[in-house]
Amino acid sequence: MSFSRDVFDFVDKTKAKADKRVRATCLQITADAVNGTPVDKGRLQGNWQSGINSVPSGVLEGSDKSGGRAIASAQPDIRQAPGNIYCKAWTR
Repeated sequence: MSFSRDVFDFVDKTKAKADKRVRATCLQITADAVNGTPVDKGRLQGNWQSGINSVPSGVLEGSDKSGGRAIASAQPDIRQAPGNIYCKAWTR
C-alpha cells in the first residue's frame, strides 16, 4: 500500500465515523425536542415530523403522549438522509 492510499483510507473511515456521530446526535436532539414538548393531550408532541431535504407539511391526527411514535418515525429519515434534516411540529 502506498502512503496516499493510507491517507484516503483514513479519510474514508473518519468520514464514516463523523457521519455516524452526526446522525446519532441528530436523533438525540430530536428525542430531546419531542420529550421536552409540553404534554396536555399529546397532539403537539405527536406532530413532530421529519423530512429528507424538505419541510414536512400537514398535521398528523391523533396524539402521542409518550412521544415514542414521533421519535420512531424520525429514525428512518435520520438514518437515510443524504443532506439536511428538518423537523417541524404543528398542531391545531
